[in-house]
Amino acid sequence: MAISGIRLMLARRPEKETQAFGHLKVSEEGRKQLGAIVAASTSWAESQDRIDYHPDDRPDGGEVLSRPLAGFDDLFQAQAPWSLERLVKAARATGVPLTLTKNQISDGLWTFYAFRALIDGKDVVQVRRMSPTYGLDPSAKLFTMVVGNQVKPVNSPLLSFEDHADVLIIDDNVYVISPERAEALFVDSSAIKARAPHIASNFRSKLKAGISADTANAIERVCSHDSRLGRKVERLIQGGGLAKVTAPAVRLALPDAGLESDAFGMAGPLKAESDERARTLIDIAADLFYQPRFEKTSRRVGSYRRVT
Repeated sequence: MAISGIRLMLARRPEKETQAFGHLKVSEEGRKQLGAIVAASTSWAESQDRIDYHPDDRPDGGEVLSRPLAGFDDLFQAQAPWSLERLVKAARATGVPLTLTKNQISDGLWTFYAFRALIDGKDVVQVRRMSPTYGLDPSAKLFTMVVGNQVKPVNSPLLSFEDHADVLIIDDNVYVISPERAEALFVDSSAIKARAPHIASNFRSKLKAGISADTANAIERVCSHDSRLGRKVERLIQGGGLAKVTAPAVRLALPDAGLESDAFGMAGPLKAESDERARTLIDIAADLFYQPRFEKTSRRVGSYRRVT
């Protein structure tokens, strides 16, 4: 297997006037080990069945979610300086990149990292949502190394890199290996949580089923605490299918969700007024939106027909 073009890049959500990405110099032995990690990830991804990526989908055993790189940022925050398409462009940039200084490495508050390698001619970028200094704060621990038969303190910044990938880009295709970690990496959760009142209001107005005021408050509350859930509700609103989610259909689905058929009230506006039940209402609305209930044939979220 031919491996070349090794690069290691630290990344973060930058403050004003700071860079999102920074390259590191890597020794020859380090390049060999990074190349081996990327090669193993590439081999694994290409051995899986590719399923069209949808943010609400999850892979089964032997599967990996995938979609083209072009337009990937539009699913998250297209203008974010730390977006995936910008990261890949920086990792694949031609020429010799400027590398970080010792102080820039230790003081940079880097929160994720990427490896880049050419594997048998394929241009691969491996991304991991993990701080390279996680667990390596020298103010809280004494780090040492064995030199001969002595233990000596390590005073230089310490970095660690895992062989796991959350996202893998092979040429022009993205393999989303850990959908939840990828979503947490490429969205601004605080902005989504701040939109919770707007999200809840739109959910209430678009849903064909009526909901009580306390249920709307519960929807707002859970979306303000969970950005992933807020994004899910936003996608349901944008898709337009909530207009077909009726109160009788929701109540019919309650036993399948482990609740009594009158858990949201026997008639009238739906009452899902606790956080737990608000989450259940969102999940049921999503299931009704993506596919009719009780179908035995499993179908992927991205290709589900809408409820009629």
